[in-house]
Amino acid sequence: MSRLRTLLLLLLPLCLGPSLGPGSEAKVTRSCTETRQILGSRGYSLSLLPPAPISGEHLRICPQEYTCCSSEVEERLNWDTEATFRGLVEKSGSFLVHTLAALHRKFNGAFLEMISSAEHSLALLFHRSYGQLYSQHTPLFTGLFTRLRDYYEKSGEGLDDALVDFWAQLLEKMFPLLHPEYNFSPDYLFCITRLAASADDSLKPFGDSPHRLRLQVTRAMVAALAFVQGLETGKDVVNEVLKMVSCFWLRRFRAPFPLSWQPSPLG
Repeated sequence: MSRLRTLLLLLLPLCLGPSLGPGSEAKVTRSCTETRQILGSRGYSLSLLPPAPISGEHLRICPQEYTCCSSEVEERLNWDTEATFRGLVEKSGSFLVHTLAALHRKFNGAFLEMISSAEHSLALLFHRSYGQLYSQHTPLFTGLFTRLRDYYEKSGEGLDDALVDFWAQLLEKMFPLLHPEYNFSPDYLFCITRLAASADDSLKPFGDSPHRLRLQVTRAMVAALAFVQGLETGKDVVNEVLKMVSCFWLRRFRAPFPLSWQPSPLG
């Protein structure tokens, strides 16, 4: 940033010359020695720098007063300043984009791994506890985790429905197993599952487990989705800003320097 500030501060004094008025002839006779030394040390050809201040009628950016700045020097100073500023913006922006993208990949991978780990741990626990009975109904549990992944990776919708459907299907499978002496019709089982899912809690076959699971899963999934979407949005915003900066320089817009700041001319 110090290099950009140096170039900007250097451009104005070089282009500004002494104002016309009483004693202006004495000012015009001042040499451009200091300016030639500064720009010469930066690689500017001394043949482009006048030995004494000249009329600034040729200037397009700086005030058109007496100056030590030729048209070629003004143009090169302008390009140097633009290139430095553009480089600083692109460097900072690219670093931010890469940082956000890396965080997105890392968190996304870790969260999906956490879901897979939970699914695997649940399968091991239930298989040890219920054996063949669990194996026969494995799709019920794998289906729940599939819908959780879909919520996180794709839609961002249907989380409540996924949990309600899981408990309803679990009840529909377990109720006949708990009462093998009866034959329940599909309509009866459908009625039971609807009552269990009703808001008045008239039937709570699993106690408070559905409510507790809903709170825990919803908090985790919503927070994770919001965080990963925030990282993705942040990366997209920075990319758009970089595009705007590139378009700005390609169109070569130039904003006038503030007239309220009048530095003393060099040399």
